[in-house]
Amino acid sequence: DVVVDMRAETVNVIVGGACPPNSYPEQWDIAGMKAGLSEVLNLDVPIDDWLKEDAIDPEVVEERVREAADAAIAAKAAELEPETWTQVEKSILLQNLDHHWKEHLATLDALRQVVHLRAYAQKTPINEYKQEAFSLFQRMLDAIREDVTKTIAHAQFQMQAPELPELPDF
Repeated sequence: DVVVDMRAETVNVIVGGACPPNSYPEQWDIAGMKAGLSEVLNLDVPIDDWLKEDAIDPEVVEERVREAADAAIAAKAAELEPETWTQVEKSILLQNLDHHWKEHLATLDALRQVVHLRAYAQKTPINEYKQEAFSLFQRMLDAIREDVTKTIAHAQFQMQAPELPELPDF
């Protein structure tokens, strides 16, 4: 499932950003990781308790956070019918994709209008455009992944019974 992969990649980015490779737990940005998990995934996990363990490494933290995120989303999905949940995920994914794609196209148009100025710096404008466009595309994919994950994690569903129309008295 695309949304599950997005969530796993988002967890990987948050934990990977706070826990650099080949570093000790004392060097990790625990406050930043907690803030990121709270903001994006709407999670409050006991990272401080995990750090007290002897054999803790970023992979273990990432696995535990991913399990907590999956459990939280599974609890939300259980509130709704499976077909409804699938429709909600599709809708959120398509809305975010549409929004970010339109924004990306506008940015590429602006880049196209100014890339010719790179020729003054003895750089080939078409190559500069390709590099910049690829970088912008990667940022767009990252933004879509994070926004979809954040929207689904923060979504709250309120089911209310439909109001019945008043029947006339006979």
